[in-house]
Amino acid sequence: MANQIETKEKENDPYVRWLSEVRGLSQTTIDLYALYYKHFSKNGEEITQKKINVFIAQRKNNSVVRGFMRSFLDFLKENNFDVEAFVIPKRKTGKKKQKIIRDFSSDQIKKVRVYSYDQSLRDGLLIDLVYYGALRRVELLPIKINSFDWSTYFEDPSKFCKLLITGKGKKQREVLIHPDPIKKLLDYYLQNKVINVEMSKDVLINTLTSNNSQLFKGIYSRKVWQIINRNSKRSIGIAIRPHELRHTRATELEKSGASIRSVQHYLGHSSPQITEIYLHTTQTQSLQKMMDVVND
Repeated sequence: MANQIETKEKENDPYVRWLSEVRGLSQTTIDLYALYYKHFSKNGEEITQKKINVFIAQRKNNSVVRGFMRSFLDFLKENNFDVEAFVIPKRKTGKKKQKIIRDFSSDQIKKVRVYSYDQSLRDGLLIDLVYYGALRRVELLPIKINSFDWSTYFEDPSKFCKLLITGKGKKQREVLIHPDPIKKLLDYYLQNKVINVEMSKDVLINTLTSNNSQLFKGIYSRKVWQIINRNSKRSIGIAIRPHELRHTRATELEKSGASIRSVQHYLGHSSPQITEIYLHTTQTQSLQKMMDVVND
């Protein structure tokens, strides 16, 4: 009997009738909106923006309560109530505001590198591998001594050395590391008698290739971020994020003539569209490249 009376009251309510007759909503939606309407208007208080905000916030800002509030304000407006000043608060998406990725000059990168090596070999190698390899910081952690292509390196130590990386989804790719950090690493191994000057090239290569030790022992992803951030702030006054080194290197490679597809493979991206986001090439630079092509 109580349910019948409540149903009759709903049917006689102008707002509920409007939902059905004017808006043509389903009975399920009407019942939900009627329930919210009952709670919103039960105290007979004057409608204010604060009341709307609190009512929506208390119900976790969900889409149904927002739909009710929007429909109720529309109903009042159609019935000549002044509700123009009221707005539905924007819904928070939960997405973090994206940080601006900055591009850095070769001079700035050099200063950070020099300062890092002054702190320790570990800091310097860490910076160099992230930068030259355009690595994600988590990709540093699995690197081992035998991840480097020592056979190719010793054929010509003045050239970039190949480094095998395990990226997202355990996919492997090769990146190129400048010979300077490789020489510093070998000097360290000489000092610590991992290798010695009396070794023949074949023995040297075999010793390094069979060494399965991690390059960066006891380091974790957050620590990588802290080292790069701290050393860059102290050397150039700007706290660089590791991902910005990756972006900077990608842009340099593209400006040097590497195709987007080549840069895509180098970075380990699944599509060239993702790579394009990384590149800081301006419209003017792109037009100049096009002019070089058509005028060639």
